[in-house]
Amino acid sequence: KTLGRFVKDPKMRCHKLENMNVVMKALSEQEVRLVNIGVEDVVDCKKKLMLGLLWSIILKYQLEGALSEGAKTVKAGLLCWAQRITAEYPEVNIVNFCGSFQDGKALCAMVHKMFPDSINLEEAFKMDHADTIQLALDTAEIVMGVPKLLDAPCTAVCPEERSVMTQVSEF
Repeated sequence: KTLGRFVKDPKMRCHKLENMNVVMKALSEQEVRLVNIGVEDVVDCKKKLMLGLLWSIILKYQLEGALSEGAKTVKAGLLCWAQRITAEYPEVNIVNFCGSFQDGKALCAMVHKMFPDSINLEEAFKMDHADTIQLALDTAEIVMGVPKLLDAPCTAVCPEERSVMTQVSEF
């Protein structure tokens, strides 16, 4: 589907606003949730609002497919999926997208479930949390083509729920 007419090299504010109107209309037609953000906010680079828009786009196009039958939200559906594929790993107990992923065991178990020969879980679970996360991310990238969206040292200290959800959805 084409977006319609737009200015290819916008230099003036009015051209940038016109272009963003085209984008926002297309997002709205695709039922992307646009809350408290307008074209001026994007053109004026209001970072918090733009991050909210980015999350709405990720939620719509990346995470919406994770919604399983019976789950009321995307988050619940993705959490249920992660719990199902790691159920056979007694060292892994996924209850949320923060603390449950802080030690890296859940990510390693997810990779191991799909590619059992790719990770030695016994060794991985003995490692420092940041190293375990890094191992899972590196292995997922190599054997599955999953892009690394998390920073291992930061995730080991304070995982950000939305970032973890986005990473898990890549599996």
